[in-house]
Amino acid sequence: MCVNRPPAGKVIARMGWAVLIVGLASAVFFLWRYVQTSRTDVERTTLSLLRSEAVKFLVVRKTTLQVVVQYEEEDWLGHWRGVLWGVAEMLYGIDLDKVTPSDLRRDGDTILVRLPEPRLLAFSVEPGSIDMMTKSTAAPKIADLLHNGQRKLLEERFRQRAMEFATGHDLTPGKAEIVRELNQAVALFRSSGFRVRFE
Repeated sequence: MCVNRPPAGKVIARMGWAVLIVGLASAVFFLWRYVQTSRTDVERTTLSLLRSEAVKFLVVRKTTLQVVVQYEEEDWLGHWRGVLWGVAEMLYGIDLDKVTPSDLRRDGDTILVRLPEPRLLAFSVEPGSIDMMTKSTAAPKIADLLHNGQRKLLEERFRQRAMEFATGHDLTPGKAEIVRELNQAVALFRSSGFRVRFE
């Protein structure tokens, strides 16, 4: 009976390759373990209180928007295009600190409260939602690295476009609408004594 066996050189070569692969795998494993055990994480956090104040906000509308701003600019130095996107949140309503004693008066058993004009109370961007991509030729890129102007411009447009959208789609109610809603709300809680009416 004749058995075909590979030449001894091929067997040795295969064993050599197997040893080499096992050796490389072991080296990679031990290197990875070394990197994991020698890793050092350092975190430093600095907090500075800039302002803390009591506010008396009557929020009547909370609006959350997904905003995508695309902008392109070109001049003799070159051109750049940018896209910035994120989620904005707006709180709109009445600042009750603006209500003064002269805004309160009594008419029989009703207390009349004259409200100030509603306004934007807070505009914020959801943390982690904002990001940006730009593409530019050399001169605008260098100018941006020096002044970070492209991001500033896109962030300004971000806020402007969010406000324009909110205004154009009736997401910022006027004073008459707020007064009507408040009067409907307090009508449900009339006490036997005085009533409150907003104007």
